Formats: sequence, structure tokens, C-alpha cells
Amino acid sequence: MNRNKIIELNDNLERQTLAQVWQAYLMGTVGGRTSDLWGTKFVRDDAGNMVFNNGIPVRTTTQEYIGNTAPDFKAGLTNTLRYKDFRFSMTLDGQLGGLIYSGTYNRASWDGFTTNTLAGREAGFIVGAGVAQQVDGSYIPNTVEVSPQAYYNQYYQTTEAGVFDASFIKLRELSLTYTLPKNMAQSLHANNLSFSIYGRNLAVFDKFPFWDPEGGTMNGTVFVPGLEMAPMPYTATYGCTLKVDF
Repeated sequence: MNRNKIIELNDNLERQTLAQVWQAYLMGTVGGRTSDLWGTKFVRDDAGNMVFNNGIPVRTTTQEYIGNTAPDFKAGLTNTLRYKDFRFSMTLDGQLGGLIYSGTYNRASWDGFTTNTLAGREAGFIVGAGVAQQVDGSYIPNTVEVSPQAYYNQYYQTTEAGVFDASFIKLRELSLTYTLPKNMAQSLHANNLSFSIYGRNLAVFDKFPFWDPEGGTMNGTVFVPGLEMAPMPYTATYGCTLKVDF
């Protein structure tokens, strides 16, 4: 668990950009935290409905506070089971809470490469779910048909569209070890002999649409979690070991 509070910024600034990935910012503000996520958001009415103008989602014109990228907590569990000469080990870890901005998701969706942009293509139009503001300031349901290209072009250039819950559970490692009985090991002129097979980064359970919620970006030589743009995905690793003690 990591909790911090910015008391003061240099030169009496009230806001300072700590890191940026395309549409998203980690912004330091007096009274805020170093992991605060800022960007453009969808304009909504008092009931939380998205506001449309001529069928196009309206977004804020300035950077707004979206949430925090730091998890509420992280935890891990390792369990080892033994049966005769076999040992099975499993490691799980994960985090709860926190947000992650995926520039990969927004960019790919903006370009029309993701399945979530299929809606409206066959019909040739899309009607966004939300409201339109009248001249007198009141709201009515949005009924304006617009082309999918115009709709998604605005939608996925909004930071909020690419923000997701960063909670996850990972199957970090599985291993199985067989240890040769002592008398058999000694017959091979060894005190101990064991053989293991293992796999690492085998599975992740999350709500993140792309790759891995542990992804981040490089700000110079510093890894910045919570913001990602086309990172290399984490890979699974498989292997075996032979351990001999003389």
C-alpha cells in the first residue's frame, strides 16, 4: 500500500506534469498524489448521462482529474504441497484497485482495429446513448444519427474511454519437482539429485482489454505504471532444472 500527498510544488506551481502518454497525464497537484491520473472526460448531465452535440460525444476542453493509478493493495500467495518424493508449488499474486490508461486501446479503437468499433458499420450510422442539450439548458434523449467514423473519432480521442480498472490476479508460477530417493542418488555418486519443471507468467485474470494491466511506459529511464502505449507484452516462460549435490 502506497499513500502520499503533495504538500508543495517548486516555483509555487499548483500543477505539474509528471508523465504523459498520448492523451493521459500523471499530474502532480498541491494536495493530490503523485499517481493521480488526469485527462479529458466525457461531459455528462447531473444524472450521469453522456452529452451529445449533433450526435457526437462532447468531451471536456481541459484536463480533468480521472482517478488514481496506485492500487489499494498488492498481495501474493505461495503454496507448496509435498507427496513422497514430489513437491508441487504454486504462486499467485495480484492487486486490487487502481486505474490504468491504455493508449494502445484508444489508438487501436480510433483507427477502427478493435471489435468494439463494429457497432454501426453495417447500418452506416450510430446513435449514441445519452442526451442532447437544448437551448434552454434542458436535456432530451439523443436521437441524432452520425457516421461510425465521426462518432469513434471523437469517442476514442477522449482519455476517459481508455481508462480501466487495473485489478488483477496472476498465476505467477507453477513448478513440479521430483527428488530422487537418497539411496538412488548415492548410487549415482551424488548426495542429492532433483529434477524440476516450471512455468512463469502463465495466466492473468483481469478486466483489462489489452495484454497486461501491469503494463506501463518509460519516462526517460524511469518505468511509469498506470500509463501504457504499445508496450511489449509480458511473456510466459517454461523451463526445467536438474540439481545435483555432491
